[in-house]
Amino acid sequence: MRDPVVRDLIEFHRSRLSDVVTQENQAHAPNLDDLAVKLGYRIAYGKTSFLTPPRLITLARGLPRRVRRVELAHELSHGLAMEKDDADPDAASYEEVIRYLHASVPDMDEHLELLATAGGDELAMPAALVQAVLNRCGWNAQAVWEVARFSGVPLADALRRVVQFDESRRIAGVITKGGYINVAETQRYRLPVWKGERMPEPHITLGEGVSVFPLPHRPSHRIVLLTVGQWEAA
Repeated sequence: MRDPVVRDLIEFHRSRLSDVVTQENQAHAPNLDDLAVKLGYRIAYGKTSFLTPPRLITLARGLPRRVRRVELAHELSHGLAMEKDDADPDAASYEEVIRYLHASVPDMDEHLELLATAGGDELAMPAALVQAVLNRCGWNAQAVWEVARFSGVPLADALRRVVQFDESRRIAGVITKGGYINVAETQRYRLPVWKGERMPEPHITLGEGVSVFPLPHRPSHRIVLLTVGQWEAA
């Protein structure tokens, strides 16, 4: 479960998104370039992607459209975590609070990167959009495909978003190619197989609670989602 400061940080991302995206449009993927500008950020281009405080985002040149969207959201999340309260300039930013309260983590830089990934997911794949997809599709593998399609993000990022969306669930998901796992995400569950390993028959490998979605036009690629204990309520 997320601790209070991380939960507050995620809520702050949602509130900043709501500052510029109307309630009626929150179930749609925002234009992140417009969002960044409206939040006071400038975008430049260079060899790699990074944030120059306070509000200059540099993106690597030549990124594929979907990857660019995720990287922009990630760097924007870093910026939001570093923002100060204009009404109280002496107040600490979320990053400063996290550096203090989470000082015992083995690698603070990696910790902040993971939090920026979670925050970026809130911007690139808004909660209202993800919830709308889950309401329509249910908790199954097709929902991952639909989140990726409607959000304009890579499939691996959509898998992470769906698996981590409800922190109370025991859930796992993988993307396979030719029966081998390319991408894997879990929450409160340990998969018996992992990246690089074979999983030709998901229903046999994982048992009940599994859904499989073959990717259109790429029959060797499949999304597999496992909701642990889902069948027990039936």
